[in-house]
Amino acid sequence: MSMSVEMVDPAPDAPGDWQHLQPVRDIWDSLPREGYDLPRRGALRAERLRRFLPGMTLLELLDDEDIRWSIYGGEHEYWLGSSLRGRRASELDTDGARGIARLSWRIFRSREPGHVLMRYFSVGEGGQRKLRLTSFTLALPMRDEPHGALLCATRFRPEPSGDELPDPAGMI
Repeated sequence: MSMSVEMVDPAPDAPGDWQHLQPVRDIWDSLPREGYDLPRRGALRAERLRRFLPGMTLLELLDDEDIRWSIYGGEHEYWLGSSLRGRRASELDTDGARGIARLSWRIFRSREPGHVLMRYFSVGEGGQRKLRLTSFTLALPMRDEPHGALLCATRFRPEPSGDELPDPAGMI
């Protein structure tokens, strides 16, 4: 399976996939900042996110602009077929993992929430790609040692049509 990863700026009237994630943003906004611009990772309580936990990941930011998946919700395993919990982007050594790491650091440095759209394609004979799954991720930067973390809430949407698509720009 190949994938594309991109930052997007959803409109205020964005489709329900983004609206579904708004309560997670509201929880993040309500966390104490303790004089800093970002909430501390330790201030987050799982019980406040209970209904979103299956679609949650927590990415730890590491040296050399790498990331590690610290928490990896069950919906990710279901839709993507395996767990990345404990894995580093650098050890996966795929364009998709490197793209996620780059965007994670970019979002963290911005100190603002980021919206990430990922599209997953199956590749058939002759290299034809068919869109199979789209994920909408709200990435929320948090303070953590030594560098920081991103709390990510994801909504998955299967694409039943599987329509053939051209080679999209930005494919990684």
